[in-house]
Amino acid sequence: MLDEKHPDLLKAPADPSQYTLGRIGQHNVVIACLPAGSVGNATAAIAAGNTQRSSPIKFGLMIGIGGGIWSKKNDI
Repeated sequence: MLDEKHPDLLKAPADPSQYTLGRIGQHNVVIACLPAGSVGNATAAIAAGNTQRSSPIKFGLMIGIGGGIWSKKNDI
């Protein structure tokens, strides 16, 4: 997904998230992964806050896997 991968940066103390830094086109990006076993909106919001403390980002875009989508066989 990345055109180029950057070296890791030091994380803020007590930040359990894993980060991948790189470039997509002309944009430098930080990809954050929640700690193993962590799910939900509250955990994602905490991870977003940790990302802001650990990385010098200008703006954020949160995406997920659609865990809140209602599911019924053959309806999606």
